[in-house]
Amino acid sequence: MEIIRILNNREIAVVIWLSLLFLWALSISSVRHSFFGILKAFFVKTIIVPLAIMLLYVLLMVLVFKRIGFWDTSALKDTILWTVGAFATFLGLNKVVGDESFFRNAILDNLKLVLILEFIVNLYSFNLVLELVLVPIVTFIVLLNLVAKSKPEYKNVRIVLDYALGLFGLVLIVFTFRELSVDLQNFATLDKTLRDFLLPALFTIVFLPYVYLMALYMQYERLFLRIDFANANAGLARYAKRKILQACHLNLSKVNKCSKNVGLPKLNGKDDVLALIRTALNPTGA
Repeated sequence: MEIIRILNNREIAVVIWLSLLFLWALSISSVRHSFFGILKAFFVKTIIVPLAIMLLYVLLMVLVFKRIGFWDTSALKDTILWTVGAFATFLGLNKVVGDESFFRNAILDNLKLVLILEFIVNLYSFNLVLELVLVPIVTFIVLLNLVAKSKPEYKNVRIVLDYALGLFGLVLIVFTFRELSVDLQNFATLDKTLRDFLLPALFTIVFLPYVYLMALYMQYERLFLRIDFANANAGLARYAKRKILQACHLNLSKVNKCSKNVGLPKLNGKDDVLALIRTALNPTGA
């Protein structure tokens, strides 16, 4: 009940529509069986253990922020919403592993000035009935726009949809600033307003070490499995792993380079291991 109380009308509308969509999907026999199959596959050690570690990491983050006075129960909603986004990142770790620009982009995305405008726009919402109407309409337009962007022949449709979304955004901005002019005193409670704005960005930045270490672990695991598969000599395989660890340490970029060049070739001796690592990390020989 506390969580429901702190949701605004837009968020309540989203929850209602998602719940209805979920119940409708479960009413379809084929979808229901597929869903339970996916759910069963999800509860395996290789997923549950990293997820549990992630949740413990998030809990530790919350406790640290609370300790320094930057978190209290009024930030519970934002924390839950942010955690859902972090879970999506967790599920997409496979993409993170090979994307060395992910971490730089994640930090830059949280420093963009457009976040200020997004934060202000989301401060206020319309009445629940209107939000229940607007949420599916805007979602449908966004999805159509994504489809239109993927096909050059739909360029004119994409332009119209861009204008529609832009007009809706303008209406939200005007409405928000009108509400701000009426409720400026509450908005200007600087400590809470600043906290609400900064908290998701700070959470993301502090969360990145976990993402990095998980990506590093996954890449090492893949590489070592390939080495084991390609080499029957267990002693030589262990030597190769040890040398790769010594050469790469916690450098994901180096592990990625080794992963592209080491593993599948059959190793005939220690000299082969050293040569492969040297070539992988310095392919130009400079």
